[in-house]
Amino acid sequence: MDDDFPHPCRGKDRAPRPVPRQHLKANRLLTFQERKLHRFRRQLQEYQVHCQRGRFDLKLHNNLWRRWTQLCVHYDSLRTLDFADPNCFGVIEQCISNLEQRARDHRIQAWQNRITQADAALFQWVRREASDSVFTEGVPLHPQAKVEHFQNEWQRMWNRAPRTAADLQPWLVNFPSGTWNNQ
Repeated sequence: MDDDFPHPCRGKDRAPRPVPRQHLKANRLLTFQERKLHRFRRQLQEYQVHCQRGRFDLKLHNNLWRRWTQLCVHYDSLRTLDFADPNCFGVIEQCISNLEQRARDHRIQAWQNRITQADAALFQWVRREASDSVFTEGVPLHPQAKVEHFQNEWQRMWNRAPRTAADLQPWLVNFPSGTWNNQ
């Protein structure tokens, strides 16, 4: 290296750091429309808090109105939304759940189309390794909570309630006589 070349001063706080691909607070990826609906719900909550305290924020009201007019194009049920009603969040939640259901249906349909149109994808799917897909629902993010979650799931699967002799009686008829104490 050339010592005459001036190097920028890099302190401890200036050192490069890796940037995560996904936001750390997000537990799953959201579509653009889902993010818009969630943002609209948060702004509506903030607007209602301001109104309850007797303060009117014109900038917040204008932002809320602008988002509402943009969303009404896609969601007819939002047209009758009353901003002052504290029970109006059910309509927004219903729009979010409908959007999630449509996205889920679209992903399943796309997967089915891929599988039916390409034999290689079908064979690859059949040969895939068995995964613990049963345990992926509701897995927490924190490592300790994740360990406890999987421990509870495996205990639920393998440590079932003990069986009594009356529960086993229908199965005992399949054994030859004398191999089991039939009473």
